[in-house]
Amino acid sequence: MFLNRTGALRTDAEAIAEKIKNLPEEEVGALDERKLILRDVLNSFNARIGTLTEHEKSATMSLFYQKIAETVFAFHLSIEANASREKIACAKTYQGKVAALLEFKAIAHDLAMLYGID
Repeated sequence: MFLNRTGALRTDAEAIAEKIKNLPEEEVGALDERKLILRDVLNSFNARIGTLTEHEKSATMSLFYQKIAETVFAFHLSIEANASREKIACAKTYQGKVAALLEFKAIAHDLAMLYGID
């Protein structure tokens, strides 16, 4: 089980999986617009960061990258968990289900190592 920095159970991935499954078509269709918005806000953010002292810039970017990694982890785990659930559900035998579960356990371990999660 993954824990966040406060020690609470990590449920972000489950919430994301549910949102992905139920995302309305108009939200899916907004992808190109969201990409443009993100590009513009990142450009604006980077310009503003350039006006900070080196310490403020480093502190801001350190926290920023930490938050990005936590968000990407939740999405990454969500994708892996959904794929594993599908493999488990589709397995024809108990041994196949166990193999799929063990595969997910290895993937989860690798993700924890990759993202530096306890």
